Amino acid sequence: MNTSVRRTPSGRAVLAIGVLLLWLAGLGFLARRELFRPRLERLAEAGLRINQYTSFFALRKNGELVGYASSIVDTTTSEITISDLMIRELSIRRRASKRAKVHLTRTFKLKDFESSVVTENLNLKTTGRVDGDSLIYTVSTNDKPPTRGSVKLDGPVLVPALVPFAVALMNDPIVGRSYSLPVFDPATQTIVQVKSRIVKDSTFVLADSAVLDSASHEWKPIRTIEMKAWLVTSSPGGFNGWLDETGHVVRTTELDADVLRSTIEEAFENWMVGVNRRRRAAGILPPLVDSTPVPTRPIRRP
Repeated sequence: MNTSVRRTPSGRAVLAIGVLLLWLAGLGFLARRELFRPRLERLAEAGLRINQYTSFFALRKNGELVGYASSIVDTTTSEITISDLMIRELSIRRRASKRAKVHLTRTFKLKDFESSVVTENLNLKTTGRVDGDSLIYTVSTNDKPPTRGSVKLDGPVLVPALVPFAVALMNDPIVGRSYSLPVFDPATQTIVQVKSRIVKDSTFVLADSAVLDSASHEWKPIRTIEMKAWLVTSSPGGFNGWLDETGHVVRTTELDADVLRSTIEEAFENWMVGVNRRRRAAGILPPLVDSTPVPTRPIRRP
């Protein structure tokens, strides 16, 4: 006759198993805390990593220089100011433009903003400020009376100009990483959840300095640098294009033109040379320079 004896674990074994389970639970908690930290905490860290910087961009259409853009990031111990400007030449007498200015705290909390998009058919201007747990905004479209309102906030909110910085600085850029970001959409006057994803990376060769060519009277690159960038795709309201590791744009498409980071001389001064040449050829005097904002020299990262 066979009999089986079920042995009861000793007290020491039970204690060892308990310690092991607690250790595994602790590891799981730490991993979850690191991988799924609250969005607000990661945004706050992103704000602390933003440095002063100025970048310039050449706008090209079918290989022709048709405009320029600039992005200026200024920081203090308590505030970040981001100023973006883009001007696109449509014809000798017509232009399109995009402007944005954003103030936020060093912990990436939006304070106030203003933006505008002016094209042949659209004149959209938006202003807003965060007051407590509400976003107070004004939206003006073409000749319609301004729309004023407020949106209740249940957490951080971004505007489109901040999306590239959030994507690059909330976590190290890694292909396949995705984000869901709350962004104020002026078109619908609501907070939308923008889905952004890093789809691939590449290395760009960009001009770092330029010299004036005495024959053509245009600036030519004399030194280049290699820069790693990541391609980001987003749902409406987000950013689509290439970013560097600090969230600054390397290449994108705006106002029906290819936008590529460049030197101030190649982007702005070469464009103005072409504008004045075309206006003189058309008999339009004086050259259109006084109404064009003159950019400042770049602020280099330390």
